[in-house]
Amino acid sequence: MRRARLAAGLLGAGIVIYGAARALALSRARAAARARLLAHPVRRMALSHGEVAYVDCGPQPSGGGSGFGPGSGCETILSVHGLYGGYDQALDSVGSLVEHCRVIAPSRFGYPGSAVRGDGSPAAQAAVFAALLDRLGIERVFVLGASAGGTPPSASPWTTPSASRGSFS
Repeated sequence: MRRARLAAGLLGAGIVIYGAARALALSRARAAARARLLAHPVRRMALSHGEVAYVDCGPQPSGGGSGFGPGSGCETILSVHGLYGGYDQALDSVGSLVEHCRVIAPSRFGYPGSAVRGDGSPAAQAAVFAALLDRLGIERVFVLGASAGGTPPSASPWTTPSASRGSFS
């Protein structure tokens, strides 16, 4: 009987120690993830659909205008993230293209820094991205939609030749 109690006590202590170690590891992983998100130069813009968090990086236009288009040598990419990310994943999707292209990487509805308004449909998200691009003075973009991020571009005004340089899902 005494041995059974001792074994149960040791087992219980082992479970508690294991649980504490896992909780500490989770806490550290969350802190590291938070630090990675904060390392991005995130901007926020209030639109009629709510606040949108986005990263605008790469070569910037000179003279305050859009500065991009034929002859400028620089294109703009709207990168839309998939299911398991936000502006960080959208930025990761374009990789080293940020050295050669302006990249706009917003968070979709409900992802880091972006509000959820309305029905959250792909068409509603496309409208938010169109409003963001309008406010940034961007007239034509290449659109990259990764995974679940491919649905808003397919329901967007950028599918017309005059608005989009190309769309990739």
